[in-house]
Amino acid sequence: ILLFTLCRVISRRFGLSNAYSTIFAVSVVSLNSVTRLINSQPVDIWLAIFFLLCLYLLNKPNKTGMYFLKLGISFGLLIGVKYSGVLFVGVLALFHYKKVLKNINLGKLLSLTIPILILGFSWYLRNYALTGNPMYPGGLFGLEKHPDFMVQNWYPIVSLLQNPSFSVTFFLALVSEYLIWSVALVIPVLVFYLKRVKRITFDKTLMQLALVGLSNFGVYLFIPSNPGAVVSDVRYLFPSFIPLVLITFLLANKFNKLRQLSITAILSAIAVLTQFEYRPKIAFVWLIVMTIFIYNKRSLLAGTTRRDLKDL
Repeated sequence: ILLFTLCRVISRRFGLSNAYSTIFAVSVVSLNSVTRLINSQPVDIWLAIFFLLCLYLLNKPNKTGMYFLKLGISFGLLIGVKYSGVLFVGVLALFHYKKVLKNINLGKLLSLTIPILILGFSWYLRNYALTGNPMYPGGLFGLEKHPDFMVQNWYPIVSLLQNPSFSVTFFLALVSEYLIWSVALVIPVLVFYLKRVKRITFDKTLMQLALVGLSNFGVYLFIPSNPGAVVSDVRYLFPSFIPLVLITFLLANKFNKLRQLSITAILSAIAVLTQFEYRPKIAFVWLIVMTIFIYNKRSLLAGTTRRDLKDL
């Protein structure tokens, strides 16, 4: 529910209409990695939630102390939920620090940093006090890790460089978990191509969002991941793919292709249903949701022509 709500709210802030922001939110919460692993790996969904909360606040900063307190709490939660959260905070800070720092003073700095230290870095301090290693059970900079923490022996970037055939396995894992949205990974390349070669003007926030999504993919390449569990581990790409899927919707909006994209998005969401166990209650809920999308007067199908369907 929180992931759906944040996706909807943040897409509205980036300019999508009420109906299309709902389609975007459904596209995210119906990803295979979300629906399949929600009971076993909820921490990665929480990481995505806190990441989106930070992104929402950074998109339109203001000068109030309450804003910096909210931002500090969001950063602290993102840092504290998982070790990789620190890296994603670094990416967000890299592209948004100028907008934040121009409004800061000592009081606002304290409002920002104190929640970060309490909610985020207190876990690292606890680990250091108990084990002498803030990253325990992992290891970093020569610090001893737990002997059973074997996953840190592999990284996606190493698997790709040492075993070129792993790229095929990785691509199939993306298609398995993200279905049609696996193509979103090339969207930043398309944006930069259209900007540089075709001289098409894009909003600065869209360009920034593309860089955030692409940078988060770079972060994923250096997160410990067993190559034998690549299908499961592509869930680490939530902070990359959610912005990239949003960019796909924003590009479709710019080129008046939202109806076609939204039809594809709904079909992709429906396809996930085939992987659920046969439980009439779940199917009934999804049937209601899809019916609302199709017949709502502000839905994507309003005004769709035969030519639109042919283009699709």
